[in-house]
Amino acid sequence: MAKLENLHFNIVLSLLGGWLSIFGLDSYLVKEKLFISESFDPIEYTGSRVNLTGVTLNFTRLVLGIQLMIAGIQLPHRYLAREWRSLVLLLGPVMTLMWATTGLLVYLTIPRLPLLHALVIGACVAPTDPVLSSVVAKGRFADLNIRKDLQRIIVAESGPNDGLGYPFLFFALYLIKYVGDGGQADTIPFSHLIMLGVLILLLRRLPYIFAFQSLLPQIENKKEAAFMGFFGPIGCSAMFCLYITMDFVNSLNPNGGKNPREDVKFLREDVRVVVWFLMTCSVASNLFSISSSPPQNPILTSKKVVHGRSPEQQPLLI
Repeated sequence: MAKLENLHFNIVLSLLGGWLSIFGLDSYLVKEKLFISESFDPIEYTGSRVNLTGVTLNFTRLVLGIQLMIAGIQLPHRYLAREWRSLVLLLGPVMTLMWATTGLLVYLTIPRLPLLHALVIGACVAPTDPVLSSVVAKGRFADLNIRKDLQRIIVAESGPNDGLGYPFLFFALYLIKYVGDGGQADTIPFSHLIMLGVLILLLRRLPYIFAFQSLLPQIENKKEAAFMGFFGPIGCSAMFCLYITMDFVNSLNPNGGKNPREDVKFLREDVRVVVWFLMTCSVASNLFSISSSPPQNPILTSKKVVHGRSPEQQPLLI
């Protein structure tokens, strides 16, 4: 008979799953009538911060696996075969440029941070997050405000680029392992983080979507290009790469990880601070841009007629 291992992840998953099931029965009352948020302290479930790291890594892996499966199911039959040219462009040149640009911006903005460490951070935040992409690119909001072609290409891109971010991440990590990279940014000024957040939101993705707009038939005009370029959320996939990096760095330390290698002494903390800050900036900016654009004031309408409706009746992009 199969036996469930007594691991922290299994225990937390069981407890949290049961809690979510029970909470789901009365969530409407709690959220809409009592205005109470469903928050909880993760350390209370994991027992310690050390356990929290492992549990978070496993949870992000679980969430990404489920979301990628859902994204694949939502796409039409043979969609990848039909739109392979656009996907190759987005997953090849565009993603490579996003990684290089992000790494360069991190390197230039954070003082004394080695280039390879900056490229690790760039690899963590280069992929567009499939979980956050589905929030805007699927559902009632998307059906009312975003054309189907644009919805599908965003969802299709956000799936495979999580896996394709691995080569960039481990390219930099293995160079650090075998070549090393001197210098450390033991303290990161908050003003530099603010500057980096603004630069990443504006330059990480937007210029390249504009540059390749003519090669992406799903984009009809510059306003759609601006939306797709700005909307490249950093979220669960970045968190997953972050904890993969932290786990990898532990393996670089001699004597079983007790004594940190000098050139990676602050790498874990540097990556953790910058990636979490960029995730916060990305989530906040995307939520603000959505909530501040009411349907009554659209910035973009589709030119096509679907199901007999006039252009004025088409879904709007907010």
